[in-house]
Amino acid sequence: MSTTNAKPKNSNIHARVDSRIRNDAENILNSMGITISQFINMALYQVHIKRKIPFELESAYQFPQSLYDELDEADENRATTKYVPATESYSNMKARLKGKYDV
Repeated sequence: MSTTNAKPKNSNIHARVDSRIRNDAENILNSMGITISQFINMALYQVHIKRKIPFELESAYQFPQSLYDELDEADENRATTKYVPATESYSNMKARLKGKYDV
């Protein structure tokens, strides 16, 4: 009979994910001999003991520098004046930027 200090797993997590990403990740993990459940347990344990996300978060999409420049300019304008009249609605600005930067 083997004795361990492992605590029984008594909590479930349900998450919605893109099926393509899930299937790809599952194949990669399986090739390493790890199930998705084991990976999630390992990741959560690392968060628990390190008190932070155990890996660097990166975006696969790189926004163009001109978008950052435009947003920085808007922030500077807001910071230097007490009141900035709205020249366009939020939804119009969002649609304009989405079209301009394909985001």
